Amino acid sequence: MRTSICAQSNCMPRPVTDIRSAYGMTLSFEKALLLLFLAWVLAPGLAFGALPPQPSNAIGIRPISSSAQNLSLTVSLPRAGASNILMQADLPHIRPGAGGNLGIGEPDVPVFGEWVLIPNGTQLSIQVQPGKPVIFNNVEITPVQPPRLNSAGAAFPQFTIDTITYSLNQDYPGVFAETGPIKNIRGQSCTIVRLYPYQYNPVTRRLSVYEDLEVNLQFDGEIRPIPIRLKSKQFEAMLKRLTVNGDAVLSAEEQAVDRPDTTDDLYPLGGESAIENFGNGQTGGCDYLIICDPEFEIAANFLAGWKRMSGFRTKVVTTGDTGVSTADIESFIDESQEDWLPAPSYVLLLGDAEYIPCFYKRTHAADSDKRGLQQGEVASDRYYGDTNSDGVADLFVGRLPVNTAAEAQVAVERIINYERTPPDPVTNEHFYRNFAAVSYFEDYDDDGYEDVRFVKGSEDIYQFLTAAGCTGQRIYNTEPSITPTNWTTWEAFVFENDSGGGRPVPSELHRPGFNWNGIRQDVDAALTNGLFLITHLGHGSRMYRYLDHHLIGDGGWETPYFSENNAAALKNGSLVPVLWSPSCETGWFDNETDKESYDYYFLGEILGTLETGPDDESFCEELILNPEGGAVGVIGSTRISYGPLVDRMVWGWMDAIWPDYIESCKDKYGDSAAIYQMGPVFEYGKQYMLTKYPEDPYSEFMQTTIDEFIWFGDPTMEMWTGVPKPLTAEDVTHPASINLGEPTDVTVTVQKDSRHLAKARVTVSRAMAPDDYWTGLTNTSGQVTFAGVTTSQWGDYNVVVTIHNHIPYEGIIASAASGGQMMSAESQVSTSKDDGYGSNDDFQNLNADFLRVGKSTYNPPPYYMTGMVFRNVNIPRGARIISASLKLRSRSEHLTGIVYGVIEAEAADNADSFGGGRHPGALPKTSASVEWDLFEAWSEDTWYSSPDISDVIREVVGPDGWSANNSLAIFYSTRQREGDYRSFCSYDSNPDDAPKLQIIYAGTGS
Repeated sequence: MRTSICAQSNCMPRPVTDIRSAYGMTLSFEKALLLLFLAWVLAPGLAFGALPPQPSNAIGIRPISSSAQNLSLTVSLPRAGASNILMQADLPHIRPGAGGNLGIGEPDVPVFGEWVLIPNGTQLSIQVQPGKPVIFNNVEITPVQPPRLNSAGAAFPQFTIDTITYSLNQDYPGVFAETGPIKNIRGQSCTIVRLYPYQYNPVTRRLSVYEDLEVNLQFDGEIRPIPIRLKSKQFEAMLKRLTVNGDAVLSAEEQAVDRPDTTDDLYPLGGESAIENFGNGQTGGCDYLIICDPEFEIAANFLAGWKRMSGFRTKVVTTGDTGVSTADIESFIDESQEDWLPAPSYVLLLGDAEYIPCFYKRTHAADSDKRGLQQGEVASDRYYGDTNSDGVADLFVGRLPVNTAAEAQVAVERIINYERTPPDPVTNEHFYRNFAAVSYFEDYDDDGYEDVRFVKGSEDIYQFLTAAGCTGQRIYNTEPSITPTNWTTWEAFVFENDSGGGRPVPSELHRPGFNWNGIRQDVDAALTNGLFLITHLGHGSRMYRYLDHHLIGDGGWETPYFSENNAAALKNGSLVPVLWSPSCETGWFDNETDKESYDYYFLGEILGTLETGPDDESFCEELILNPEGGAVGVIGSTRISYGPLVDRMVWGWMDAIWPDYIESCKDKYGDSAAIYQMGPVFEYGKQYMLTKYPEDPYSEFMQTTIDEFIWFGDPTMEMWTGVPKPLTAEDVTHPASINLGEPTDVTVTVQKDSRHLAKARVTVSRAMAPDDYWTGLTNTSGQVTFAGVTTSQWGDYNVVVTIHNHIPYEGIIASAASGGQMMSAESQVSTSKDDGYGSNDDFQNLNADFLRVGKSTYNPPPYYMTGMVFRNVNIPRGARIISASLKLRSRSEHLTGIVYGVIEAEAADNADSFGGGRHPGALPKTSASVEWDLFEAWSEDTWYSSPDISDVIREVVGPDGWSANNSLAIFYSTRQREGDYRSFCSYDSNPDDAPKLQIIYAGTGS
């Protein structure tokens, strides 16, 4: 639905336009045309009166009043300048085309857009009070032009004018306000409203400025809440930032009482929903869904373990569960949104394109021009997060493009270490304060004016962050023959803080004081030294070869040069930054699944055909895959990107994290609540861009841009933005223990430096008890209380506290027995023939001073397999098993191999020693089993405990044939022919180091 209010009573649909363009020009001709075009813009005879002065920071849409029934808006306009409405100081330059009615070649009048929420269940209508206009005569307003590609050497767009529109004797765009199509962002209706206070008649050259324009949005109907399964604090926080009426609408919906017609349409009745009491995501719904190839499942579970501990209900599924095609995986995610409670808010795709395919929904918008390297179909992951196909995200999506289990483990360990054990803030304080802005001053006609906005956009970032107390490094480059003097005058790249364009560059960037010679070594040194953020605005490319000439071109950043090979060679260790690389093609990760070759055009003819090798990786991928450093997360573009659209997204990413960034750039957007998780940050930038450019008729450029950007990283990860403070036992208080099975109110208090910390995430959990899971945010007193906590297992429960720019607290609450009814039974292997390992069906070693588990070079799983017999296990039949674990002691060798292991028991009432016909592989096993995978390296001569194996023990001691002090056999074997093997102590190495079995039980049994 699109709703608009016309600016004239006889407003009629405009006819189909006849577009006239100039084609086939070289760059110099196009720049010459540009100069003529600007001369027309700046022609004498343009008369202006003065509008009432407005402070520059007030420019944009301003709410007059906001409620769940009504939203009244006006627009604050700048004071008119001296020469041209489009080139005056502080005027929003929304280029090219900023409103739903503006088309390429039509008059480029300023327009203002904002996201608004529509209360669910209501109908939207618009009323307008335009007021009296201020009239300006003899005004020439130039037409909207196509966007320019960011690729090196890209020509300026061919000058285009819509001769039909310019011949119509009527106001353009002909409406005062309109709303775009209604979107649904995770159960919440919303749209973009655009206001048109400038109306232009191209025949009479009259500009009417409606400085008193007021627009009223009316919402009629019964308000319905967001479905409970879709409720997400992270999405609601983003919507409050994005929209001018988010607080009013979301608050009203929270209080609404709904009468659901079916059990599939669940709503809360206000307040905290029952979702807060759900488990850790292993069963039922989840917050965070990790989808991986089966080869990467161990790494996925490793990441999931930390995420659950830190407050994200996390589920791991493989493509064996979802299916392997984009349609299969998309359908699985869509079903999770419809059926799961809660439905996931985040999705991580763990695997490169050949393991988890990307979408190819559209051909790149630039290919029709037949200039430069053809881009083919655009690789995109965004459709995995757009569950209702309306062009906006319903989930935050990230990807780790790994190719092996080892790469997957490196990538997830880097993320966990970044969050859990980041670089020491005392010895590495600089890491949390330093940033680098890397850029190229493009000036192809050598006139001192920047052609685009690469360095200007980088300077926006540099000036803002240094003013905020960060330490910045400019790594800028241009040709030695160029003397940078002024920013661009090309209107597509002139933004609100550019004072009409063409302003002088800062004096500190003048030659010879500033050398403009940033090179690869500068980038390498900055990354190696350590910084929390590095951005690149400039040209990029993919690695390629000419089929006919076999010439190889490196991919990565073109100027300053920093290639895929340089990224792969970084050795910055744990000092890994977040890196933004919106430069063309640097995120072209789908080399394995895209076309085999691409044509390169020059002057309309094919110059050559290019390909990539089967093992080539993109710039962004090398940063993620680097085992000795790289980056913890990267924003990249899978194909050639469009300059001004990218620049707007960068503004959005900055504003998400630093909410006064856009205001500092003299635009107006969002409220003051910062967003630090990179999934929401990434989407916020896209949504901000959408307010500046229309979806139709600008859709081919817009859709290409939305499709081609990827967040290569964990969407739940928060970026450090300051020197973190550690949370210690002095800062976090909670009970040391609670009674097993007894409902207990558990209060956790969080403070730092005598200040209560609000909105700290507190999570109490136990990995082996997935339904025992409590998580919540502290209040303004720094407290959160979990009512009626009832533990189901004996043992330690983890308490983890996280809050932005603080190193997490990790503590323990013991779940212990009340009244002393809990008992412990421990048994240890006591003879040489009670332990041994098998390497195949025919061989077992019962006399070695070591035992083995893991991959056998010559035989498939379950080998290597270790068997252990425990004598005199003093557990009465029918006793309630609370917990159980197998304990092994490491040796001095074979400490690091990755093992995919599983623990079972012999299905027997009273086990005997091994030997003869009693081979571990041949004995009957329990139906219950527990996986024990080994990823982290062991230390020498250290005891290690398995996950809880209570279910395995229960199956042995429960049947009638079991009696106290019987013997019990445990097997630890291999379930996957991947990784390596590990060895541990046997009875023959030292009886005191032999394997142990510990069981905690309650009840006397029989």
